[in-house]
Order: sequence, then structure tokens, then C-alpha cells
Amino acid sequence: MITHLFIDWHNTLSTDTFWFPWKNITHSHHKLLEPLQRILFVEKKELLNDWMRGLHSSESVCEILGEILTVDTSIIFEGLKESCKLITFAHSDIPKLLVDIRKKGIQTISATDNMDTFMRFTIHALEAEKLFDAFLISSEIGHLKSDRDTHGSRPFFSSYHHQLKNSAFIDDCAHKFIDLIENGLVVHQVRSTAETVDILKHYAS
Repeated sequence: MITHLFIDWHNTLSTDTFWFPWKNITHSHHKLLEPLQRILFVEKKELLNDWMRGLHSSESVCEILGEILTVDTSIIFEGLKESCKLITFAHSDIPKLLVDIRKKGIQTISATDNMDTFMRFTIHALEAEKLFDAFLISSEIGHLKSDRDTHGSRPFFSSYHHQLKNSAFIDDCAHKFIDLIENGLVVHQVRSTAETVDILKHYAS
């Protein structure tokens, strides 16, 4: 019997990205979107990963990006904060499904490689505290889901080590967690948020 359901965030429950309001070509900062995302997600992957490990704050990352682009840091940070507060679930059914799953006695845990923005801005704006029993966030834990310790274990999941054999995990990169499958974790690899909804319906029914 499944007692805990771990659910990834980006591309699993939501597809919104940082600064997504700037995608609008009429936005005054539209031209900043492409270079910001290219630098952060392609050219500065180490900075990105360290941010998700909690080694940088949003302010310090925006300062670095501002220096590279010679753009006022406050513009980048305020745009980041705004976008994080506007992030939504990819499907309107998701909140109710999470509530229904909890009513069945299954604990829902948001398990995400994410930045301090998630805890500071997104969770509260979405009132996600009402939908999840707990949050596992890499920037809070200090480790990404893929990180291993000297014993080959994953520190990200250490607080739930004994529950994994009675748990399921929904993630768009779940194929990377073969070792957890071998330890009894049920893993659902999703290729779209629509597939996420179908899996949530299964656990809610």
C-alpha cells in the first residue's frame, strides 16, 4: 500500500518558467528574457545547480546576471519575484486531486530541485501548504535529488529513507532513479503534465 506520494514540480505539476511574463513581445523587458535564460540554464549551469543547492540567494544570482548583462539587478530580481508569484499548476484539476489523495490517507510531498524562490514566493502564492503534507526542496536540504553521498545514498531523500518502500514518485526525470526502484519505490516517469494528471487520478480514485 502506498503511504507517501512524492511529486516533482517543474514539467510535472507546472510548466511556468522564471520571468515567463516577459515572453510577451510587448513587455518592456522582453528582450532580456532570451539572454537571461541562456546564461542561467545553458552557460552557467554550475551557478544554476549551486543556486538549487542553496549556495546562492535569489538576490546574489540576480546580481551576477545583472553584472554579466550590465542590467540593473533590481529589474532582474523584481521580474523573477513577480514570475514566481504568478506560477500556476499546469492543469486546473491538480489542486483537487491532491486534496482527494490526502483524504485517502496518502501523504503528498512536493519533491523538487528548486531555488529559494519556491519557498519564498511560489508556495505561499499558490497556497500550496493546503495541498502538500511536506516539501522537500533542494535549496533547503542542500542537495539535488541526483546527489550521492560517500555511501552511494541520496541525501535528498534521507528524511524519508524508511518510507520509500511504501511510496511512489512522479517525476519527468524519474528514469534517473533506478536505485530507488530497486529499494521498492514505485516510480512514474511522465513526459507531460497530462500524464501527471492521469497518475494523480489513479491515486485519488
